[in-house]
Amino acid sequence: MEDAHHLLEALWLHQRHNVRDHHLLSTLLASPETHARNAAKVVHHHWHNVHATSNSPMAKDETHEAPTQKSGVISDTDALLKIRIATVVEKMQYDITEFSVKAGKKVEVIFANPDFMPHNIVFVQPDSADAIAMAALELGADGFAKEYVPEDKRIIVASGLVDNGQEETLEFTAPKKPGVYQFVCTFPGHHLLMRGVMTVTK
Repeated sequence: MEDAHHLLEALWLHQRHNVRDHHLLSTLLASPETHARNAAKVVHHHWHNVHATSNSPMAKDETHEAPTQKSGVISDTDALLKIRIATVVEKMQYDITEFSVKAGKKVEVIFANPDFMPHNIVFVQPDSADAIAMAALELGADGFAKEYVPEDKRIIVASGLVDNGQEETLEFTAPKKPGVYQFVCTFPGHHLLMRGVMTVTK
């Protein structure tokens, strides 16, 4: 479904302004794209369960639960850096936008998504985030199938699309060359705001 992500963006705009479009919601609930259906199910839950039981017609502050685990460095030993990075609900941002690691050290990133939009996290070579994001956009109808991660040698490691309330763990070795490496969400339209840096030191 080539226009699934455009329909999702429209649905999220309706959700943000508490304007219910049941035809749009029904269309996405029947989408052949798994992530589109999952995102639509979350919106359906908020419209029909959360809002229905709230005294407030907007209930904006009650539509999302706060993450149960704190983000940041979990542990940092000589052998392994373990860090948790999550999304900021309705802000199109990661809650951790920078961290450092020694060159060649093993890294474990727990990527959590409490937001109702699907997001990914893609670690790339220096100054290549924009190019990778544009390559993801050019995937077009194949985007969901490839989880908006293009085939590109500048990608160090990437998660798939992570839906609301889910998380994924990435394990990789930090580059041997010191420098400022980027991480970015490559879902169409997200990369301009949703990015950070991993500084690799000697």
